[in-house]
Amino acid sequence: LEMVRLSPDFAARRPSQLSGGQKQRIAIARAFASDPSLIVADEPVSALDVSVQAAVVTLLLDIQKTRHATMLFISHDLALVRHVADKVVVMYLGKVMEKGTVEEIFGGATHPYTEALISAIRSTKPEGAERKRITLTGDTPSPVDVPRGCRFASRCHRKLGSICDREPPPIRRMSATHEIACHIPAEALESPRLADEASDRS
Repeated sequence: LEMVRLSPDFAARRPSQLSGGQKQRIAIARAFASDPSLIVADEPVSALDVSVQAAVVTLLLDIQKTRHATMLFISHDLALVRHVADKVVVMYLGKVMEKGTVEEIFGGATHPYTEALISAIRSTKPEGAERKRITLTGDTPSPVDVPRGCRFASRCHRKLGSICDREPPPIRRMSATHEIACHIPAEALESPRLADEASDRS
């Protein structure tokens, strides 16, 4: 409890006597109590206010570094992922769409799904400098009956054509650590304009 900056008398409290942030701190304390080498943090701050989120994430990172544990951080919030992670895996319907370092995921060529997620991150730039938001349309496929081709094809804003529905996407190796599962050629993934031209041709 002291490790997560709570008084030892919290050990005698009931869950109903705790705030959301205090519950998260106690969950973190329980997770680290057995001195694990791996921590799985599944949406650890999703139900918390923004100010409490920042405090809990900072605490989690501090303890992780002190204890030298690996943390698998699962989140839909890419702004948070960018702050927390060293390496990122982007999944859609249980399939890896892209993986790479934080710099690779947020710094250039990306899978269309990753691109849409990044576009949803709130910008801190002035009003006129807002990034273009990508709005996904189409139906989300059933996770029980997944599509034969690319699982993201029905919602993809850069879909090439029927090949995306028919065939599973190849793995594009952008670097030694960066892979993207997509039918769009690697050079077109690096340039949205080239991807648009490829889509027009198909």
